[in-house]
Amino acid sequence: MSHSTSSSESSDFFDQNILPYTDQNACTFDDDHIEVMQLSRAFPEETIFRRYDPALKADHSSTKWVCFPEYPFSLGLFFPFPTLISEFFRITRLCYPQLMPMGWPLLVTLHKLNHKYGLMIGVPEISSVYQLRTHGYSLFLLQRRTGAPVLVHGVTMNEDE
Repeated sequence: MSHSTSSSESSDFFDQNILPYTDQNACTFDDDHIEVMQLSRAFPEETIFRRYDPALKADHSSTKWVCFPEYPFSLGLFFPFPTLISEFFRITRLCYPQLMPMGWPLLVTLHKLNHKYGLMIGVPEISSVYQLRTHGYSLFLLQRRTGAPVLVHGVTMNEDE
């Protein structure tokens, strides 16, 4: 694993203009965090990590780089993400940082249930029980639909109807 320090890196990113530039949306994932990620072995050996850039926001995108929030890796995820999680983001067209933290444990738990018990819970099943709801500026959470069963307790809103 290595760092890349090319001067052309800043031109590799473009602002999707989903989030305003505020302290809350600014990149705070500094070089120390990146080093921890490198040592975690959560990424393939050939992964190239980009150095910290305070000018980037959580919604910057690139055709050469993938931007991740730290939280999913603290739940034990590795990259590449499992199929269920990859499909969720492909279908919803959300950037990884747009999903509120409580959505990640739901997706991780459903993936683990699929893997351990041979279940086939996919995005259609998730969407029949949960709906995406806006939460703040271009942030989203998974809210259980009224009357739908709770698939995983303690990770989404309105479980106590």
